[in-house]
Amino acid sequence: EAPSDDEGAPAEPANDSDGEAELYQLKPTDYAFLCGKTNETREHYCVNFMIYDDALDNEFLRHELLLPKPPLDVCWMDFTPQGEKGSFAVVCSLSPIVEIFDLSNPDDPFPALGLGGYKKSVTNVHDISPEELSGKLLKSSHKDAVLCCGWNMNQRNVLASGSADHTVKLWDLMTGKCAETLTHHQCEVLDLQWHPRDRFTLLTSGMSDKTVSMVQMGQNKETLRWTLDSQPYCLSWHPHQENLFLVGTSTGEVHAYEKRMNADPVFSFEAHPGKEVSVLAVNPHIEGLVATGSNDQSIALWDIRGGSSTKLVAREELGVGEVFALSFNPNNPMLLAGGGSTARLLVWTVATAIAPFDFRVTAP
Repeated sequence: EAPSDDEGAPAEPANDSDGEAELYQLKPTDYAFLCGKTNETREHYCVNFMIYDDALDNEFLRHELLLPKPPLDVCWMDFTPQGEKGSFAVVCSLSPIVEIFDLSNPDDPFPALGLGGYKKSVTNVHDISPEELSGKLLKSSHKDAVLCCGWNMNQRNVLASGSADHTVKLWDLMTGKCAETLTHHQCEVLDLQWHPRDRFTLLTSGMSDKTVSMVQMGQNKETLRWTLDSQPYCLSWHPHQENLFLVGTSTGEVHAYEKRMNADPVFSFEAHPGKEVSVLAVNPHIEGLVATGSNDQSIALWDIRGGSSTKLVAREELGVGEVFALSFNPNNPMLLAGGGSTARLLVWTVATAIAPFDFRVTAP
């Protein structure tokens, strides 16, 4: 989901032979994922809509969304104001605008909706200096790069975005307008996560102030704050223990905190010694299975069921370079997708790696 160069990126089929056409025809058993990319010369920016064929262990490019700025985060949502479900990519970038693309309409190169942005009098942002542009942003818009976003699956018309302008904005997707602006961080907002069950609760992390905050939608303020010894790079709620959340740090540790109290971590473990935990993912269907990725170029699997006795399940360098993104598939708990600085996209089937650890798998 973070930018990377596009060397070795999957491409469309090279010919239309019957075999190729059949190979790349979408099937009900295929899995889809999104990845943001930027090339080495920083002249080509895009979000790729990828398809993974589990039976063939093969991924391919469905279509490409071209962007004017490097992508920094991307998430999926299905909300439409009309009520029926759609399929959309929400893209954050170095632009102050949150762009939403309709994945069911690949021929349309333009966003279906932009959250924030410039006044109507601005017709071509490329002809105006950055200094002038900053004064032409809508009052409700972010004022700097948007670093993270998250769709609220339990309050489906709400999307959150965090920015280098130190704010978190809550957007009403029914109207496309900003409903709340939260200013509880005094630095860049690096990550945010909605609670998997409580539609009102949002976690946010501040990069420079080394804090994680919990806010309640509608209260326009934080309710609890945790201060760390190092920068919190990534966050995740624990889907099987609703009061627990995990924080990956710039010094390679993962800390687990209890959301009902401002206290020391419940437990911690050193995931990537001397490096950073750039991303972490908690499996929604295998209790206790956590994946971490780092700038040490490794991806590690962990069994955190023992808390302070957390066990390393596997550690691999799988050719993605510095790891920028990891996500377990919500419909197939054995699939872990990821990417990094080499732009080699990864889909790792973890079944063999976790087999000796007697994990219990619940049905998606």
